[in-house]
Amino acid sequence: ETAGESLCGSVHVPADPRRAQDLARRLVACAGDAVLTTLVHAFLAEVKGLETDLFAYVRLTLEKGCCVDGWHGHPQVRAVLDPVRRVNREVHRCKGLLRFQELSDGTLYAAFAPDHNITMLLGQHFARRLADQRWVIHDCRRQLALFWDGARLAPVETPRDLENLPRSSQELQLQELWRTYHRRIA
Repeated sequence: ETAGESLCGSVHVPADPRRAQDLARRLVACAGDAVLTTLVHAFLAEVKGLETDLFAYVRLTLEKGCCVDGWHGHPQVRAVLDPVRRVNREVHRCKGLLRFQELSDGTLYAAFAPDHNITMLLGQHFARRLADQRWVIHDCRRQLALFWDGARLAPVETPRDLENLPRSSQELQLQELWRTYHRRIA
């Protein structure tokens, strides 16, 4: 067994930001910016074992010199695009359904537990949509959180404490009204 090689034949390759940027430039030159979005969204799906398919997708893109996202019949392309579709569907759903609660200091707080690691994608959306308000989006499953202060997105250091922050009196009244509404309907 050589240095960096495991028993199953895989080899650990250290990250090299310069080579990664070179690869990204080559991919964009071949297939446009959409290829990088596809790769990022596939990575955010957190599918075990997808690395081999991602490698085949990148290799195919470079060999053909074009965007291969339309090649739905190709097994490696399909293996990459299926999780991308699931990520995009979940992002779309959360953009419409994510519920913000008002905290006692006026900050809006939204807790959720998505199937995929989509917090940053939602953060970019809500930074545009709620640009004039302070808010926090908290992925309880991964213990990740983003804070928007009105100017920039920043990760929150200790997201575990977020769920217990005090709600505003108006938020508590609104929650009680919803509980009453649901009891009456039931």
